[in-house]
Amino acid sequence: MLRQARRSNRHRPHLIFVQGDVVPLRFADEKFDAGFNTLSFLHYPEPEQVFAEVCRVLRPRGGYLVDPAAAGTWHVPVSPNEISLYSKSMRQQMGMRAGFECSKHQFLLGPNLLTIFTKPSSLP
Repeated sequence: MLRQARRSNRHRPHLIFVQGDVVPLRFADEKFDAGFNTLSFLHYPEPEQVFAEVCRVLRPRGGYLVDPAAAGTWHVPVSPNEISLYSKSMRQQMGMRAGFECSKHQFLLGPNLLTIFTKPSSLP
């Protein structure tokens, strides 16, 4: 997927694709304006650490989106480490504990919940 994305990238150097672990992220504090997870948040064994790392690397007023979700919190044993789907309120609480504000929840194509978080401005 990375090879294909890099090959078809028409937005270099403003958009680059890198592979790595989410905890810890190997980027400086406040490096990015936005972050996006698509079908990966459910695989993180420590989602609160993910929120904290993403909050660290986002600039003030930076946005972060995650998906999918469930009506409650589910742990599904489909892989050796299982996957976890979190409710609206659970993901909102995790994001807020990391320093985010929850801007919006929007269901997409059935149970896929897009949640938009914003890092508050550090200025008064």
